[in-house]
Amino acid sequence: MLPAEHHQWLIRGNIVFVTVARGSQILKNFSGEKGAQSALTTFLQAFGTAVRIFTTVQEVGWDMNLLAAYGVGFVLNSCLLVQVVTSGSGASTSKITSKSESASRSGSGRQTSQSRADLRSRNKANNTRESRQNADSPVRRNTPRKTRGTPLKA
Repeated sequence: MLPAEHHQWLIRGNIVFVTVARGSQILKNFSGEKGAQSALTTFLQAFGTAVRIFTTVQEVGWDMNLLAAYGVGFVLNSCLLVQVVTSGSGASTSKITSKSESASRSGSGRQTSQSRADLRSRNKANNTRESRQNADSPVRRNTPRKTRGTPLKA
């Protein structure tokens, strides 16, 4: 069992983990690599840390180790929330689109397997749509072919 005088170091160690986890995400967002982030989830994380600060003050009192750990988490979660709200949602779909567009614009002839699959499915959909819209082509039904020549006599 860990002695009580060492409990404060566990709480302070949590500050390091929270800072590394949230700080790396904040830095990644600043560099322009925005992943798929939900504004709702980020808001709930920031709100949860704010509630945790309030309940710590109500239940434990002004324990500065706990309040510092939760305060750092609240500040970093709030920074993430501001980034998500200001950058807008749907970052992951625009990232995929921009990759396939840049591959087709570069002219290098290299395409990812995802963009090739996307092109094939689009071409197939367009061909199917065109064949349905073409009114000149006869409608094919599952009917037997007409017999050639004279019909069989019974």
